Amino acid sequence: MESNKKHPKDFKVWTYSKFLDISHFPIIRNIKWLISLVFIEAAPKVPISLKRSFTGTSGKQAFFIGFVLALVFCLVINVIWTYFNGTLFPSDSENPEMLYFYKDYWNLILYTLVCPTYVGLTCWLVVVVVKGWGDIKDFRDNETEIDNEVIEPRSKFGYLKAIFLGFLILSVAFALTTNYINDIEKLANNTEKVFESTGDLVNSKVKYYWFFTEDKNGDYKLGSLGVYYFLLNYSLLMITLIALTFFMSIYKIMMGVGKALETKQTIGKLDFMTLKTKLAAFTEAYILAKGLVVVYIINIIIWIQSPLGENATDQNIQVAVILMGIIGVFMVSIPRYYVELQWYRLKNKSNLENTANLDYEDLRPFWMNYVATVCDSLFIGGFILSYGKYAFG
Repeated sequence: MESNKKHPKDFKVWTYSKFLDISHFPIIRNIKWLISLVFIEAAPKVPISLKRSFTGTSGKQAFFIGFVLALVFCLVINVIWTYFNGTLFPSDSENPEMLYFYKDYWNLILYTLVCPTYVGLTCWLVVVVVKGWGDIKDFRDNETEIDNEVIEPRSKFGYLKAIFLGFLILSVAFALTTNYINDIEKLANNTEKVFESTGDLVNSKVKYYWFFTEDKNGDYKLGSLGVYYFLLNYSLLMITLIALTFFMSIYKIMMGVGKALETKQTIGKLDFMTLKTKLAAFTEAYILAKGLVVVYIINIIIWIQSPLGENATDQNIQVAVILMGIIGVFMVSIPRYYVELQWYRLKNKSNLENTANLDYEDLRPFWMNYVATVCDSLFIGGFILSYGKYAFG
């Protein structure tokens, strides 16, 4: 009968349901466990007391505060500092090897719009997760009538998880920052110049960015502004990792909701509107995560077009394409697919004779569905196709 089908007609969810069935195979299950251990199980729980401290603070306010603070630290301070450093614009003759700040169009766009936007979205995401995590957990524990130990067994090593998470975040941030500094040094050691047939210097490839400082001998060194630049980029990277960590927290609790629905034998008094309302915090976090992926893609594209990006290896671009594809297309959507799929299967398992419509139901409102489709098709899909062909072709 139609109502006994376990796989919905929605193509994406049907595909996910097939992967979910395959994931129960022994080898795949072990790989899934390893990935879950590193990226999901290490995600922190949100203290309920911390949740109360955010009462009255809206996500839009958090976005505005984060945007303005990032704009000050990224743009305003750099404008003032480069002015006194002599690298905002040339004071007399322009050094062809120096990329002055007023001509660094790539970083000007990043510091004016892109970085403040993803910092603001991260602040919004943190507020949503902190305010909504406890509500989703309460719904999972109380209204699904499932023993919490089945969904989330108690762990005696919570402090080890916290240590591991901190170690993982710091290690990734240090590794990426070190690699970035190495790219800067390679650029500074570039001696390629272009001469006319007369022997006069026509152009020189950019060797020094505006955060270099000229010493008494006329050589450019990484002074205090250079240290600030790297600390700024390290801080922005940490904010990115924090955003990922908070999303993984709500990701984990949502997978618990899906597991609870999978374990239930009857639908009881639960209805989809209640499910949709109780999980509204996740759907908000979901669209914010989609937005963050889009902003990071714009960040990567601008970086690739910059002088620093010209030195980027195909491996770096390949990693960016793979990460944006995995996170933007799959990781952000998996909790939603899982809960919606288990709800669909629960309805069919319950044999609801009085329910006229047993079709697949989407947790997202229409506008969110539309925005997510545009993000997937135009930005994430376009980036993967364009730069994936360049990096892997």
